[in-house]
Amino acid sequence: MGRILLYSDFRPGISTLVDDTLLRLLAGSSCHMGYIPSESDTKRRYFDKIKDCYRDIGVMDLMYFDLGEEFAKANIPDLMSCDAIHLSGGDPVRFLELVRQRNFHEHLKTFIKKGGILTGISAGAMILTPSLGLIDMEAGRPYSKPKPALKMVDFEFYPHFKQDDATAKALSHYARTRKTRVYACDDDAGILIENGVVSTSGQVTCFGP
Repeated sequence: MGRILLYSDFRPGISTLVDDTLLRLLAGSSCHMGYIPSESDTKRRYFDKIKDCYRDIGVMDLMYFDLGEEFAKANIPDLMSCDAIHLSGGDPVRFLELVRQRNFHEHLKTFIKKGGILTGISAGAMILTPSLGLIDMEAGRPYSKPKPALKMVDFEFYPHFKQDDATAKALSHYARTRKTRVYACDDDAGILIENGVVSTSGQVTCFGP
């Protein structure tokens, strides 16, 4: 089985601990990585920045794969041959819609089953969880029936956690109400799921059972 690595943020000097985990997982591979943006990036404005970030940690081979305007079914085999796939940050609701529109959840599950490494950054991490209810929490909306997500991990993920009391109280209430675990990560933090075992890097707070 593959591994899933969830980032709060991906920036040189910020995500160093999680980057080290990724490099350990990639050791001995060709370091061929796929990049799936949360929305089309036709001018490669964000993709170029991510390429620079990967170069800074020694990963040079990054393939762009769009689920939106530039979607090309013919490129799926090349993506599936990657050692790792990066799911970008952005709008988790829009990202989830694109994944469902292309029925890409099945490809991601197959990639993991074949031993691939799946990395989710912020929104890209959130869509791998059971639901997007934490977005409703932030907006102050009721979350009795939150939007279901991909359920590739069995907990919910809250990125960019600032350790403030109000947010901690809201996350604790959410976890109790939804009867779920929530992992809240500072920007320097991340979570690895490997063989069903959860391990953390950086400042991570768990709310709920």
